[in-house]
Amino acid sequence: MMRKKKTLVSILFVMVLLIIHTPAYASVKSYITDKKYAGTYYLSSGENENGKIGGHKDVTDKHGAYYVIIKKISKKGKIKFAIENISSNGRRLTYADVSGSIKGKKVSFHWTDNWGSIGKGSLIINKNRKLKLQVKTTSYGKKVRGTMDVSNGKLKWLSKKKK
Repeated sequence: MMRKKKTLVSILFVMVLLIIHTPAYASVKSYITDKKYAGTYYLSSGENENGKIGGHKDVTDKHGAYYVIIKKISKKGKIKFAIENISSNGRRLTYADVSGSIKGKKVSFHWTDNWGSIGKGSLIINKNRKLKLQVKTTSYGKKVRGTMDVSNGKLKWLSKKKK
């Protein structure tokens, strides 16, 4: 009788521990899916003469722009994306491929760009296809042509992922 009580108490204790240590977002289906969120987003450094931003790699913005290209989001919450800084004449200044894990709606990441600069950042993915980007360079490469630094950047949806 005593042995059955100890076994029952042990089972209940393990169940309580599992419930307490299971993250809330693990049991809730995420709204962040590859089908809906994969594609290109931009953050303008300014507006062009007619108030619009040019297409990806066709920037007509007189100040340049930042792009985030979400390539893949897995069902397990892994994300692959790229960050680009495009100059006002449409040339790529910096580029970094990034991967990370989505926790809730936030991705924290480290990056290395095409010039050898390194840094860290975060990307918040909102339900309305708007992203919030924070990027900070921690070490600059030898031949830096541009910076990836963005503080509180609000990116807008531009286009779907190309198949």
